[in-house]
Amino acid sequence: MNDRPTPDPARSATRRGGWLYLAALAGAVEGVVLLVLGVLEALSTSGDRLELGVSTTVFFVGAGLVVLACTAALLRGRAWGRNPLVFVQALTLLMAWSLRDVEAVAAALVVLGAAGLAGLLHPSTRAYLGVRSSGAGEAGEG
Repeated sequence: MNDRPTPDPARSATRRGGWLYLAALAGAVEGVVLLVLGVLEALSTSGDRLELGVSTTVFFVGAGLVVLACTAALLRGRAWGRNPLVFVQALTLLMAWSLRDVEAVAAALVVLGAAGLAGLLHPSTRAYLGVRSSGAGEAGEG
């Protein structure tokens, strides 16, 4: 006899999967990189470019904190964190194209952005977050 309880199929369908963790890893890496860039900008700010340095620092630190907050929300099952992260992944892919002459950076950005998008758009992540599929099945209703 097996003493282990039988898993509930509805519950196992909405558990956190590897794709969710992949998306969260991509978001966490991007958030930390933005924070590091903000700190580096703050450390390199001099008196002749004070306004630019402060505004750039505030932008990078703020963006990093928002990305990390969305990543934490994603891991807690809060669907609101998904859409901003999809936007961030799209921007990451656009930055990769913009930096295509720096091949190592562009390749890292492509891997990060593609992995993040794959994780965010995967059906298991959508199910865990309770995101409904739009379109399919709704056209014939009414």
